[in-house]
Amino acid sequence: MINFDVPRAMGFGVARGPACCLVSGDVVLDYSGHLLNLTSRLTDLARPSGILIDGQFGLDLLPDDQQERFESAEVYLRSVAEDTPRTVYVLKDVVELSEASRRPLRLEQWERIEEGKTVREWGQATPRYGVDLEKKLKRDDGIQVQMVYPAFKGGKRLPGLLTYSPAEFHYALRANRPEVVLHVDSMVAYLRKNGVPWAATANVIIDYVPE
Repeated sequence: MINFDVPRAMGFGVARGPACCLVSGDVVLDYSGHLLNLTSRLTDLARPSGILIDGQFGLDLLPDDQQERFESAEVYLRSVAEDTPRTVYVLKDVVELSEASRRPLRLEQWERIEEGKTVREWGQATPRYGVDLEKKLKRDDGIQVQMVYPAFKGGKRLPGLLTYSPAEFHYALRANRPEVVLHVDSMVAYLRKNGVPWAATANVIIDYVPE
């Protein structure tokens, strides 16, 4: 019955605690709070596949044979643990933590570039689209690409957010000028599969650490 492409890998961030939600009638419009921010950062580190559990989750809640599949690590998380590392539990032999996640973040200055187009305009830019950076990257893993788009559920408009995996963009020097090359074809396919109309605007946000 499944006649569409499904993910071949998936990363999970797991944490528990209180969260806030915005509701209208019986419809939940959005969730917010520290817990969601923490879980989002853990999910970023768990990608492209595997599980990352917050150290305060309580690993002893899992069966003994499941606990043995995890090992502890110390990581830094943007807007969560930038100066002091946070303990996490990593699924062994599956999740590979980057070197960047093991370094304090406030010692580095991140810069941001945003570019917005309608879905139709992004579609016309396929399969690749280059965004110029003002400065060269300080290090290869000092970059994150996200896309913000209008999502819909039950006729209600919701904020949508897609974090690009490293496989969906690459950094390059063209005539010694730095740029980020986006794989726009996969981005447009994702938007259309999720019912985002051609006339809707999708913004690409690039955060990077310059030299």
